[in-house]
Amino acid sequence: MKNRTIIKTRFMLILFTGICFYAQSQNHSSAIEFLGGYSPHGIGIALNYDHHTSRTGFVQGGIYYSSNKAEVKESLKVSYNTFNVNIGYITNIYTSRLESIKLNIGGGGLIGYEEVNHGNGLLENGALLLDRSKFIYGGLALIELDIYINNDIGLVLRFSEYYHVNSDLGAFTLFAGVGVRYFLF
Repeated sequence: MKNRTIIKTRFMLILFTGICFYAQSQNHSSAIEFLGGYSPHGIGIALNYDHHTSRTGFVQGGIYYSSNKAEVKESLKVSYNTFNVNIGYITNIYTSRLESIKLNIGGGGLIGYEEVNHGNGLLENGALLLDRSKFIYGGLALIELDIYINNDIGLVLRFSEYYHVNSDLGAFTLFAGVGVRYFLF
């Protein structure tokens, strides 16, 4: 099962790298960001590439991973992991007078994989697990606050809501994170 997870992770990193190289060939500013934070019943991390199409908007491609443990019964927890590749558009709705603080909203689509109990169909107590690992798809909505430290680095506070249309574990997943955005050029 670990080999499948490694293969999926490599595929997503290759896809992310391809998006970065394509966007860099264009004539607009670009940034890369890393966020870590809260996901329901666990933690989540996100790695994103931003391609600015104007002063007030940008296309964002990224990878999201969360590791969670959901409580099924009083003392029984089931682990599940979510891998998403997402692309969307983010636009600015507020900019401070000195342009050091920006408030953005955005949305987009996603595809990914939901791994339940590390692919094992049996729980610790011997019970059969009906939810299976599978590919998922859906959309996302987000709001973020950018605080620019200097011309190259900014602090990002983000709240994202992922909607997985065909998830067995719940359609909506919140991610609240903080991270760093580095402007490449």
